Amino acid sequence: MVLRLLLLGLLSGWTLCAKGQLRQTELSESADRAAVFLKNAQFPSGAISDSTNALFDTWETILVADALLDHFPKSDSTIQRAVSWLVQQTNEQGLICHNTRCKSAYCLETSSAYLQLLLRLNDAEKIQPQLERIARMQESNGSWKIGNPDVYEHTDFPSVTAFVLNLFRSANYPSDPADALDFIRSRQLEDGSFGQTWEYYGCSGYALWQCFPILRADSSENESWQKARDFILSTQLSDGSWYEIDSSRVNTTSAQLQTAFMLHCLLHETDSASRKAFVKGVRFLLDSQLANGSWDGGLFPIPNARYKKREYLVATALIYQLLVASQQTQWHE
Repeated sequence: MVLRLLLLGLLSGWTLCAKGQLRQTELSESADRAAVFLKNAQFPSGAISDSTNALFDTWETILVADALLDHFPKSDSTIQRAVSWLVQQTNEQGLICHNTRCKSAYCLETSSAYLQLLLRLNDAEKIQPQLERIARMQESNGSWKIGNPDVYEHTDFPSVTAFVLNLFRSANYPSDPADALDFIRSRQLEDGSFGQTWEYYGCSGYALWQCFPILRADSSENESWQKARDFILSTQLSDGSWYEIDSSRVNTTSAQLQTAFMLHCLLHETDSASRKAFVKGVRFLLDSQLANGSWDGGLFPIPNARYKKREYLVATALIYQLLVASQQTQWHE
């Protein structure tokens, strides 16, 4: 009887540890499976995109290559082939659009992500002309407009300005961010979020993904950052996920993708509430990984019931980055 109770106690302790801590082996195995999936998604051309709908082929290639660079060397063949393909998609200004069909135009969010990728691969001086060109695009109110030819109702989402500021900060580009920060803060809602719109994945997490690190780094005013963090923590569901759904939309992104956006915000938070939420969220993701190594991203929320665009690549790329980063930190509830 004593031995049985001792064994039960040990098993109970292991279970608590497994629930309260992200184990390195589990994170590593999950990340390895995701990497295999992402690499196998590459086409002979070098592009990496949804096999059923190439609407965001350039955007997805950038995100996947950037994610793989978190673990694989710059010389990795998948990354090199992806970058070679991307270089061919740039326009005369050195900027890039979200898909090959709008190659002559540009999307400022896609361009910012692309230049971030080049920054990780090359010297910052090589992208200096593009940085200067983007700096000149700033509006009088401090914002930047998306430039995307497929987005025309609203063009000055706060996420666009945040993408640019994140790029400038990574590149150490000399600029005064005051007006841009004022613009971002002016678009923050009372609940701490920046709202949601179908053009940008139909969830609050997308804008927060880019705006949150900007607010966090702004030492002059932390109220906006704290409001954003409170919103993130207060909207996590009991299973560890985040999931906003608009019943009027037929197409909706998945809880996995929405959770990934939110966890990227919390990745560098050190307070106990954020760390607990992070662990809980990653646990949800680990438990929902598909057999092929990917995660379901749901559908891009275009308000057209007949139009389908799956978001498994964005979801898997973002989650892969979370898993790689988590292996470098001891996360406890």
